[in-house]
Amino acid sequence: MSNMEFGYVSGTYLALPLPMFQQLAGREFRAGGKSHVMDAHGYSLGRAVMQGGSWVARHNVLLRAVRDALAMCGVKVQLEPRGLFR
Repeated sequence: MSNMEFGYVSGTYLALPLPMFQQLAGREFRAGGKSHVMDAHGYSLGRAVMQGGSWVARHNVLLRAVRDALAMCGVKVQLEPRGLFR
């Protein structure tokens, strides 16, 4: 893990302002047709919905990879099961 990555991970874990976002704090940016204001923690950037659905695509690729790995180990897997808590 690089120094920058370590700073990001540990700062996020400890809920500290992140150096990479402090210079941008207070600036406005647009994402998904909406206006957002950058904060020193990067929360607003993480919550911004980007156009193109790339988060969903990456989520689905990771979801299928985990499912396939578990299935190779003989674990019965159901992706995103519905109605478990009724």
